[in-house]
Amino acid sequence: MARLVKILLFLVAGVVGFGILASVALFIFFDPNDFRQEISDGVKEATGRDLVIEGDLSLSIFPWLAIEVGRTELGNADGFSDKPFLSFESARLSVRMLPLILQQETTVGTATLDGLIVNLEVATDGSTNWDDFTDMESTADAGEVETYGEPTEVDIASISVSDANVSYADAQTGSTYSMTNLSFGTGEIASDEPIDLDAEFDFSVAPGGIGGHLEIRSTITMTEDATQISVEGLNVSGTLRGITEESTEFNFDSRALQINTTEQRVSLGEMDISVLGMSMSADIEPFSYAGAVQPKAELRVAEFSLK
Repeated sequence: MARLVKILLFLVAGVVGFGILASVALFIFFDPNDFRQEISDGVKEATGRDLVIEGDLSLSIFPWLAIEVGRTELGNADGFSDKPFLSFESARLSVRMLPLILQQETTVGTATLDGLIVNLEVATDGSTNWDDFTDMESTADAGEVETYGEPTEVDIASISVSDANVSYADAQTGSTYSMTNLSFGTGEIASDEPIDLDAEFDFSVAPGGIGGHLEIRSTITMTEDATQISVEGLNVSGTLRGITEESTEFNFDSRALQINTTEQRVSLGEMDISVLGMSMSADIEPFSYAGAVQPKAELRVAEFSLK
């Protein structure tokens, strides 16, 4: 799942980033909307998928190099539904020019994405509509990358995603999962600095009729190569439906969650859970998420009444 999230973020950033690169090369003295076809052709050549830019493209140069993109759709993989794989209503990304040129520092303003829709599908043979992107990533990882000079420092003011919807349909099992009305935001993102994260969304699972609304708050710290990820003060709260006849409140607190992506191990530590009128605490031993997940935990349930 972490790999899939990485691919999705790469795709969203890639579509907007491709527009920025094309804008710098072609649009400085021209209307960027005149080059929609060139951008679409470039994406088609790189991914094999159709990119349709229905909204306006706008470009500003100084003091921020900024690109704004209107409604855009990225086509689905062959053999899957006619729904776009990814679409959004608008996106904006800006980079401050002078620090980039003079100090090799990449200062990014607030990156915004509105109306994002992601359609994930698993076919009856087990193939997915993102397999081709995984293959592209593996090919890129296998190639040699030359670097020149010192790497630039990257500082992002924040990321804001609003009114997003993500669906996952598995034709093998007949299961569907969806997140709707998703909003996602971060604080400042800088090298080796903690990142504040806030998100909330509605969700549903079928079959089963389970759904609800969740809010997530946490602070994340990770190493530059993302091999060590620390999640501090994780809180997940909201309302669950479909577990009982009436909706029930839910709250989850984790003091410190550690993820080692190299060893594929998770350490959840102590956590508190409140659901169905019961309060519980658990101490979970570190476990591997490679293959079948088999965590061991000591569970303590506070006294409660069945009335």
